[in-house]
Amino acid sequence: GPAPSRRRRHGCCVVDERTVLIYGGTNQGLADDALLDDEAENDYDDLSDVYVLNLAPTLAELCLLAVVRHRLDYSGRGVPKSLQAKLDALTQDSVTAF
Repeated sequence: GPAPSRRRRHGCCVVDERTVLIYGGTNQGLADDALLDDEAENDYDDLSDVYVLNLAPTLAELCLLAVVRHRLDYSGRGVPKSLQAKLDALTQDSVTAF
């Protein structure tokens, strides 16, 4: 999915040796230099989002992501239903497949 937006005052939690959660915080949504501008201190929007970062994906996870990224047709081609369900989940918003 998309990468987290630039932010500050966010939370971060290490779940295990390969998973990190980034959540909340604030961002300004302006030019990159705006994050360093002290005069715009009150122009930040609160974020209420969560990102799950997989720092060490398995080969199977990388293959599933490649199928989604390249929009390959995985229906009816002998792909097991369990993998089809994971691929379906990867194409939906706000769903964790693994």
